[in-house]
Amino acid sequence: MKRITQARYIHAQLSRDTTLPKDNDSVAQYLALVAGVQEYRDAITRDYLSHHPAEAMTYPTALDIQNDRAALWRRLMSESPVQKLLQSLKLRGLALGTAELQNAKSDLDDRLDRFAKEEFPHMQAQAPERLARLAGLYARENRWDAALQSQRLALAFATARNEDKLEQQRALDSTVAQAEEWLLRDGREAALERRIGIMKHLEGIYQPRGGIPAELRAMRDSDYRVYAAELYHSGLKENARARREALLEAANIFVKHVGADELSESIVHELHAEAGAPR
Repeated sequence: MKRITQARYIHAQLSRDTTLPKDNDSVAQYLALVAGVQEYRDAITRDYLSHHPAEAMTYPTALDIQNDRAALWRRLMSESPVQKLLQSLKLRGLALGTAELQNAKSDLDDRLDRFAKEEFPHMQAQAPERLARLAGLYARENRWDAALQSQRLALAFATARNEDKLEQQRALDSTVAQAEEWLLRDGREAALERRIGIMKHLEGIYQPRGGIPAELRAMRDSDYRVYAAELYHSGLKENARARREALLEAANIFVKHVGADELSESIVHELHAEAGAPR
C-alpha cells in the first residue's frame, strides 16, 4: 500500500500546488494507478517478479510452497518415531507461518478492495483535471515528453468517462505545438533520449492523422537511426541473454521506422542468431 500512498499524495498535491512534484517515482506511481487498480496491481507484481526474481513471489505461489512442504514433512513422519517428532514440530511452525501469510493476503485484499470501491472512483473522476495541471507544470520546465504523456492521459480519461473532451483536446494540441517548436528550436542541444521520448509521443498523436509533419521527419529518422545503433551495440556487449535480446528487439523497432539498410540487416541477423541459439 506504500505505492498507493505515494500516488494519493501526488493527487492531493496537484489540487493545490503550483510547482512540479519533485518525487518522480511518486508521479510515476500516480500515472500508473489512475489507469486502474487491478492493472496497477498486476503491473507491480510483474515489476517485482522481473526485477527481483530471487526475492519476490505472489501470494498463491508462496502458499503452494507451504503446502508442498507440509506434504513432504507428513510423508517423512512415517519413517521413524524420531522423524515423526521432528516433522510434527516443523508442521506446527509451518501452520503458524501459513496462517500469517493468509492473514497478510486477506488484509491486503481487503484494503485494496476498500480503496477501489470508496476512494478510487473519486480519484479517477478528478484525474483529467489533475493530469492537465501536471502537463502544464511539465511544460513550464520544457519537459515535453512528460507533458505530452500527462495531457494524452487527461484526454484519454475524459474520453473514457464520456465527458466533454474539447478542452482536453485543445490543451493537447497546444502542448503538441509547443513541443514541436521546442524540438526545432532547441532540441538538437538536448540529450538524444529526451528527443526520442518526445518524438515517440508525437508519433502516437500524429499516427491517426497520417504521420508526423515533414519538418520533424528528418530529425526523427536521424535520431532513431543513431538510437537503434546505440541499442544494437549495447546488445552485442551484453552477456545476459534476456537483456541482450531485449536490446536487439528495441533496436529493431526503432530502425524499422527509417527503412532497411546495413544496420537493420545486422540487427535482424543477430535476432535470428539469438532465436536459433540453444537456451
